[in-house]
Amino acid sequence: MNAASESTHRERARWRQVVGWGALAASLAANVGLAGACLELYRREQRVRLHPTFPVPAAAAPPAGRVQVLFLGDSRMQEWPDLPSERFATINAGGGGETTAQIRLRAAATLDAVRPQFVVLQAGMNDLKTMGALPDVAHDTEAACLTNLSALVALCRERGARVVLVPILPAAKPSLVRLPVWSSEIDAARRRVNAALRKRFASAAGIALLDERALGMDTAADYRDTLHFRAETYTKLEAAALKAIAAL
Repeated sequence: MNAASESTHRERARWRQVVGWGALAASLAANVGLAGACLELYRREQRVRLHPTFPVPAAAAPPAGRVQVLFLGDSRMQEWPDLPSERFATINAGGGGETTAQIRLRAAATLDAVRPQFVVLQAGMNDLKTMGALPDVAHDTEAACLTNLSALVALCRERGARVVLVPILPAAKPSLVRLPVWSSEIDAARRRVNAALRKRFASAAGIALLDERALGMDTAADYRDTLHFRAETYTKLEAAALKAIAAL
């Protein structure tokens, strides 16, 4: 083997070694990430077993001259900033990770404590995202999501609150961790539930449904991860909610 060939051979061997170590490092990082995700999911499951729902907020009367608004829903609602304080008193009862069934468990007590004039309701994605992992109960999951959302709206109206109903907004591209338990059926079910809600409540008194198309959600620009919105995204959601409140 001449000197040039020997040098080329050594260079290729060096690159194979670099690639091998790089692949090993990537594999280790991925496994650490997956282990961390599994641990967090385990902790979340144990919290839900101990406390199936978030606490009911303390009773609070709105300051004079301000409208009492209750935010009810999941983490998307939990992260929604308060409405302008010069006009509204906002009570945020969003619960991260909660399904519509969990929200329904605490809704009556929450409404009785807060006695809001308006409720902004956003929930459902935590129900539907389970369809990839639990395809055998997907049909029941979709049906229960619609039933629970309808019951929540009805409960708000029974308590005298007018309702701004936010449709189940889409998910962005699933992350690597979510891919094994994701399904295209999630978005199909989301669309069906939204269509059923529109049909059921479009002309109902005291209820305003936000128009998903008018919101113009961009799953690339408006999302910080698969399920959650960027802070600036809430600016257009707030504008739509305020318009709906004014209409009601």
